[in-house]
Amino acid sequence: MDHFHKTAMRKLRILGIYVLAGVIVLFVVDVILVVFFGGIKVEFRDFMFRSATIEFPLVGLLISIFCLLMVKGQGRESLLLIFSLVFAGILGEGILRMVDHPLSKPFVDTTTWQEPSDFLGFTMAPNFEGIGPVSSWVKTNSQGVRDDVEHTWGKDSGTIRILGIGDSFTFGWGVSLEETFLKKLEHTLKQMTGVEIETINAGVPKWDLNHYYVYLKNVGIRYSPDIIVLSYFFNDIPRSLQETIPADPEYQTEVRHKGGIFRFSYVFNFLKAQADYLRRKNKLVRVDFLSTLEARRPELIQQSTRLLLSNAKQAQTRSSFHILKTLLEKIQAIAQKNNSHLVVMFVPDVAQIHHVELQYINQVLASLTEEMHITFTDITPVFESVSDPRVFYLWPRDWHTNAKGHEKMAEILTPLVCHVLQKKNIHCEQTDHLRNGNVNIK
Repeated sequence: MDHFHKTAMRKLRILGIYVLAGVIVLFVVDVILVVFFGGIKVEFRDFMFRSATIEFPLVGLLISIFCLLMVKGQGRESLLLIFSLVFAGILGEGILRMVDHPLSKPFVDTTTWQEPSDFLGFTMAPNFEGIGPVSSWVKTNSQGVRDDVEHTWGKDSGTIRILGIGDSFTFGWGVSLEETFLKKLEHTLKQMTGVEIETINAGVPKWDLNHYYVYLKNVGIRYSPDIIVLSYFFNDIPRSLQETIPADPEYQTEVRHKGGIFRFSYVFNFLKAQADYLRRKNKLVRVDFLSTLEARRPELIQQSTRLLLSNAKQAQTRSSFHILKTLLEKIQAIAQKNNSHLVVMFVPDVAQIHHVELQYINQVLASLTEEMHITFTDITPVFESVSDPRVFYLWPRDWHTNAKGHEKMAEILTPLVCHVLQKKNIHCEQTDHLRNGNVNIK
């Protein structure tokens, strides 16, 4: 009986070794597919298996190796594995702290990085830094502006100041500060003019045209900008016009970071950044509606009339048109009163590209800015010069413009701003970039 028991246990142990070895192979394959091939999705009738994130297969792999060593009776090797992981973690922690790698900083909880405002609804929280959307490094100064320097209300004589107002596209969602179109514009103009150029990035995710107006009236104009660049996105028309926007209780009063107590570990933050990158890169496998751009367009079509993407329902179109025109007039009046030059730039959603039926707003803005003598450029023709949306957008990881998209926006803005600077008797070489977009120069 004892012999039978030992034989059964030995066979069970061998079976366990084979099973665990097979599981390890599967996890290794899964890790390779996630890291290098965008993950895996298997469908069979009503069954679906997806794997597009690194956390589960990597942890599963480590646990399976540990269990295999224990089943094989290699307890010493199991302890060696644990010790190696701990040692690697300590060594990595030390190295990351020495080099102060930006991806080793804690992730900002983007539900808490904005705070209530008595007249703007909400604003960016001041003086915070961390890893934000799409693993991009984000830092705000004491005024809640995305920058690593402070900006005085008054500017030095001889300095040209450009104020950027807009939403997440102006803010630079998913790109570094230096990759935003405002910083690109600043660097280019400095080289072209030899004059001190200062850009202020007042973009705030989720703001609309009403926020831009209220901000400019109460805060932005105090910077005494020479030029105001308003970046317009398709959903910027508010439902109503308000002179002040009541504080939004949805927003917190204190910025929080993800990871709990582990956020103090550089290794944890760095590994989380890599996992976050893979998660976004493999979104096509994880989320069905991202599998094709066609799935996003119905979202725009549902709001198309109110947002002037089409003029199908003229009654509602007239109401939105009135709000849009009134707010542009108010913003232009503030700019003119303070000797600032307003430039409006339309940035299309990736689902609008190559779809004229969703581009009525482009015509409206071109017509209104022409009527109001506002300098205007539409980036749509430039972004439509390529068929692959990944050239200028973070797609499929995200719908915002990538670093190349920001670079192209700065390229289009450069001659427009140069035209303004020449009126101020500042030498600025013109370029031929104007032919690339739909432009009104005033």
